[in-house]
Amino acid sequence: MGGAALERRLGTPVVGVLRADLHRVLREALPAGCMRNGEEVTGLGELPDADLVVAADGWRCQ
Repeated sequence: MGGAALERRLGTPVVGVLRADLHRVLREALPAGCMRNGEEVTGLGELPDADLVVAADGWRCQ
């Protein structure tokens, strides 16, 4: 499904951001040591103490 079709279906804008750009913007905006990368999530047994959690099951995930 293309971006325009997805926007119509969801009723909201869809934005695509390259991973490296997202990481850079977040690193520059957040306090040092606040961002954690490479965390493996296997269930909901331990929930992080965080204001925001971004999870991605990406194109080349394993």
